[in-house]
Amino acid sequence: MHKSNFSKQVSEADKKQDLLMKQEPWNPVSRVLRVFHTPRILQILWIAVIILFFFMLRVDGAFKPQAPCGIISFELNETVNILHSWNPKQKLLAAFSLGLDYFYIALYTALLSRICIVASRRFIRKGSCYLGKTGIIMSWLVIVAALLDSLENYFLLHILLDSDSLVKPLSSIAADANVCAKLKFILLGLILSYIFVFLVDKVVTLFTVPKNDMTSSSFR
Repeated sequence: MHKSNFSKQVSEADKKQDLLMKQEPWNPVSRVLRVFHTPRILQILWIAVIILFFFMLRVDGAFKPQAPCGIISFELNETVNILHSWNPKQKLLAAFSLGLDYFYIALYTALLSRICIVASRRFIRKGSCYLGKTGIIMSWLVIVAALLDSLENYFLLHILLDSDSLVKPLSSIAADANVCAKLKFILLGLILSYIFVFLVDKVVTLFTVPKNDMTSSSFR
């Protein structure tokens, strides 16, 4: 009798978790990824992000020694002094890097948002609703960070082009770009911290839970 009631409770809990698992998409990125869904979507995104990251890192070498951290030094610089130290070739490369960064933004948004959703589904399955809901919030914060990153690039490109159509002085635009950059890095720090918790949980589960008792928790 007790076993029957326990099995019934487990069955009802599983149904609730399955219902929560099916509540996708949680954001526009998830909707797009479902349209272009492949069994190895996360692996493809990982590879694309890593390749583009190292390529952009290579481009960043052209901005040194004036910019010790490459294009990031330009992003976090509240003035336009660093721009005056670059030659025309470096300015052209900076514009190219910022333009390419829009593609990188699209890739990391898809990757991080999807990982947060996968993490959320895993925590919900394990009964941790708090971490599950946090994952949903983080998947949206990825989009906010991407918008800030895009706006920051817009400001920086206008500084590079020295547009006369803007009412604000270049120093003011640089300050706006700096604010966007700082907020972006804060959000990305929170998102990556959540993903780190998710990865630690996967590793701990891998080494502490017998294989026969492990639920499916692979990337999808």
